[in-house]
Amino acid sequence: RASVAITLNPNPNYTESAPTEGSTKPDQYWETENAKIISLANAYRTPRAIYDYVVSALSYNYDRVNQNPIRKGAVAALANPTTAVCMEFTDLFIAVARAAGIPAREVVGFAYTTNTKLRPLSLLTDVLHAWPEYYDTEKKTWVPIDPTWAKTTGGVNYFDKLDFNHIAFTIHGSSSTYPYPAGSYRKSGGEGKTVQVRFATVAPDAETGKLTTQINFPKQITAGMEARGLVTVTNTSGVAIPKADISIQSTPVDVSITRSLTDMPPFSSTQIPITLTIPSAWGKTSGRITVQANNASAQAFFTVQPFYGLLIPAAVAFIALLLLAWILLARPHVIWRTFKKS
Repeated sequence: RASVAITLNPNPNYTESAPTEGSTKPDQYWETENAKIISLANAYRTPRAIYDYVVSALSYNYDRVNQNPIRKGAVAALANPTTAVCMEFTDLFIAVARAAGIPAREVVGFAYTTNTKLRPLSLLTDVLHAWPEYYDTEKKTWVPIDPTWAKTTGGVNYFDKLDFNHIAFTIHGSSSTYPYPAGSYRKSGGEGKTVQVRFATVAPDAETGKLTTQINFPKQITAGMEARGLVTVTNTSGVAIPKADISIQSTPVDVSITRSLTDMPPFSSTQIPITLTIPSAWGKTSGRITVQANNASAQAFFTVQPFYGLLIPAAVAFIALLLLAWILLARPHVIWRTFKKS
C-alpha cells in the first residue's frame, strides 16, 4: 500500500533525471523514421503545436475501450484516426515530438474521471490511462500533458496545466513497453481488479527515504602499505531519494571523497571503494574513517602497525637460520654424535 500526494506545480525539492539520447530515438509504437511522422515533425515544431494537432487529428473511440484494446502505435493511429484511445493519442504525440528533436516519454497510471462511459468499466477491471510528457529545456523539467482528455472533454486545456486526477504508475522513456505498470502482473487467466485507488480523508504523512551506511575496512593495517576498503550506502526505504550527498573522510590521512547521487531508487545501493596509505611511523597509531550520507553516518576505527613490526618476525627467522647453518658447518661432530646416540 502506498500514499500519493499530488501537486499542480512541480515539487521544487524533487530532482528529475534529464533526458538522454534515448529520449528522442525511435522505438516500437514510436516510428520517428516513418515518412508521415517526419512530415508532421517538419510542420509542427513545438510541443504545443504537436499537442493541438493530435487533439484535432484523432477521435476517441469509446467502444474500443470495452474490447480490451490492442496498442497500435503512431503510424497506425494516423491510418485509423477515428478508432483512437489514450494509447494512440500518446504514441502519436511522442513519435512526432521525438522526430522533431523534442524529448518525450509515456506515463501510464491511474486517472480519476467522472465520465460515465469509462467509470463502470474501471470499477471492474484495471483500466489504466496513458498520457505523454515532454522535456522543457528552459524549466529543466518534464511537463505532463493529456491530449486524450482534451479531446474527450471537448477542449479543456490539458497542456498548460494538468489536474489532481493523474497518478503515475510507470514511465516509458528508454523503452516504449517496459517496465510494466501496476495491474499488468497477474496469474494466467486472472481477471478482475488488482489495483485499488481510494481518496484519502486526511493528508498522509510524507514518507521520506532512509539511507544506511556500511564501512568494510581492515581493523589493522601496516604503515607504508596500501590498504583497501569499501563503503556501501543503501536506500532501505520504499521511496526514491531525490538527492544523496555522500562524504567520506579519514584520519590520520584524509581521503576526502564526495559523491552526489540523484534519483536513488528504493532499496538500491551504491558502493564506493577507498584506498589508504599511512606514512611510515615508529610507533603504533590509530585511525578512523567517517561516512556521512544525508542524515546517516557511520565510523570505522583501525590501528596502524609500524612497518618495522613486519621486520621483527623476519629477523628472528633469519637469525634462526644463521644459527642452524653455523651449527651444521662449524660443529658437524656435535650433530653426528647426537645422531648416533638417537
